[in-house]
Amino acid sequence: MQTENGGKSKVSDGTEPQVESGINLDKIEKIKADLETSLETVLFWLTCIWFGIAGGFIAIALEDRSAWFLLEYTHFPFCMGILCLILYNATDNYYVLNVFEKRIFYHFKVFWFKKITPFLNSEDIAFIGVTSIYCSNDDTIWHEYKIILVDRKGNSIPLSDPNQNLQTTNQKAKLFAQILGCKFEEGREKASIQIDKSANGEVAARLVDEMVMTSDQRAAASRKIYWMVIKGTGCIVIVALPTAILITIFLLGRH
Repeated sequence: MQTENGGKSKVSDGTEPQVESGINLDKIEKIKADLETSLETVLFWLTCIWFGIAGGFIAIALEDRSAWFLLEYTHFPFCMGILCLILYNATDNYYVLNVFEKRIFYHFKVFWFKKITPFLNSEDIAFIGVTSIYCSNDDTIWHEYKIILVDRKGNSIPLSDPNQNLQTTNQKAKLFAQILGCKFEEGREKASIQIDKSANGEVAARLVDEMVMTSDQRAAASRKIYWMVIKGTGCIVIVALPTAILITIFLLGRH
């Protein structure tokens, strides 16, 4: 689906912002905002962890003949990896924007079980924009972009996976803002979304260039990344620690 993209960033203020994506929505009922949700991400990494444990057992057994007994214990992590892989492929979660109702619904599906629940109304949405994500690999530096929705409580909710096509991401975000009738700002390189909350609880969001971010804002961003790492590590520990304990018990029991 193609949309028209303006050359400059446009911000519409007021309760009924004028956001034009260049698409006639009269004949469109629903728009799908597909992305990899947290559940799908967890299932993916659990698959990698379980297969990694099974592969580690096999590698140790092949390296040291005295550890061949480890092959007896590869069945459990291998089966768990297969189970997580099946669940990952059977899971299909995404958001649906209803054009006529101006609401967002959450689509949850695992195997044959499917459930669609209301997620946000248009009046609960404060802002939709495109944020820039700094990426680096050895000597290569680039930016990726994803659509972010900010609700009236100040929560930021991703509506797309990161990608390197800024123009396409802006077009899609503009379409979402047109459907929901909320404030919108086009993304640009090296600009991220800043969320401010006033004393009376009002939420305001805008794009801020990386170079003009204050030390407090950078510290807040660092804390957010820190807690994301902590949560991710916690999920890994929950799976890896019981497995390590079982392995230790098995090893001690053989001597």
